[in-house]
Amino acid sequence: MDRRKGRTLVRKRPSVDLHQHDLTLDQLFERFYSFKTSQGLRDRTLSEHRKLYGYFRDWLQQKIPHPKVGDITRETVQAYITYMAQERVHYEGHTFNPAKNAPEVKVGLSPMTINIRLRALKCFLKYGYDHGYFEENPIAGIKLFKTDEDEIGSFTEQQVQKLLKACDRKTYAGFRDYTLMTLLLDTGLRISEALSITNEMVDCNARLITLSGKVTKNRKLRQVPISQETAKLIKQLQQDNTHFFHPDIPFTIFKGDNLLES
Repeated sequence: MDRRKGRTLVRKRPSVDLHQHDLTLDQLFERFYSFKTSQGLRDRTLSEHRKLYGYFRDWLQQKIPHPKVGDITRETVQAYITYMAQERVHYEGHTFNPAKNAPEVKVGLSPMTINIRLRALKCFLKYGYDHGYFEENPIAGIKLFKTDEDEIGSFTEQQVQKLLKACDRKTYAGFRDYTLMTLLLDTGLRISEALSITNEMVDCNARLITLSGKVTKNRKLRQVPISQETAKLIKQLQQDNTHFFHPDIPFTIFKGDNLLES
């Protein structure tokens, strides 16, 4: 029986099996992905892990066609950071490339973007180390880039009016978009939260939206008051949804496979 109250017990890390070094990096990532899935991470977070891992793998495959666990060292990580900071061409490989007609090619990702990719890589490699795939954590001690604090700009009243006037409220899609923008301006909801709202979450008479833990970022239920004008718009949109689409098919108010395209 351990009598050390208030002390954290150190978990023993599994011993390293050298045969694990022959495991491909993709195989290790799939094990990491499965582990994160079992932790109940949201689909969007899981998707980000896969996308950010893909950036690292695509860079590495240019040097090592079929990278294995044993190929990942601290020097590998440092070379990847150097590539992102000094060599990565902006928008390279993107279908939409606003820089293709620019007089100068911009090279090097922003510190903020590099940090996003590094955090995901840290999470992945730490999993590998904690589960005995690496003798040493290849990314341990590597710090994130320092970033400047920028003031977040906001729309002026004139800009807001211009955005709202851009919606053709005589069309279904235009009225839907107008209602969505009005809701966002009224409440400050995250766009992902607003797009997840269903009829059951809205009480137009009480002028209240109840967001379940399934849609909020911190997984906690939250009630959001709305103005009389916003409630009136949402109520009209609900009626339009019932008119345009099958009333027995559940869907979110602002989007869904069964909604018209904008």
